[in-house]
Amino acid sequence: MNEKAFTLLEVMIAMFIFSIVVGGMAPVFTAHLQRNAAAETRTEAMQAGQYVLDQLRISDPSTLDTTGTRDAEEIVVNGRTYEVFVSFCMDAGYCPGSNTRQIGIEVKRDHQTLFRTKTVYTLLR
Repeated sequence: MNEKAFTLLEVMIAMFIFSIVVGGMAPVFTAHLQRNAAAETRTEAMQAGQYVLDQLRISDPSTLDTTGTRDAEEIVVNGRTYEVFVSFCMDAGYCPGSNTRQIGIEVKRDHQTLFRTKTVYTLLR
């Protein structure tokens, strides 16, 4: 009998052990893919919000709204559409004159808020 070869039983046991290990890794891999997709969506939402803020930044603050929230602006990032809501002067203390505006950004996708930030724009002389 040749002692250098594996028997069919040994191969089957090794394959059984391998399938248990791979089966245990599948849920971890799936969870990782879900977290990665969620992180990618949040990053794209931030990009959409930053795009709107950049567009507002080139405007003179005195031409921007003094109160309220604009209708949603749809921004497409990597083929996904995000709704960006822009609010102005939520706290009147941040809008003391015509050259300063507090701006709030809220980015949503499928009615879920993914990104929110506030900033103050002012005209420097």
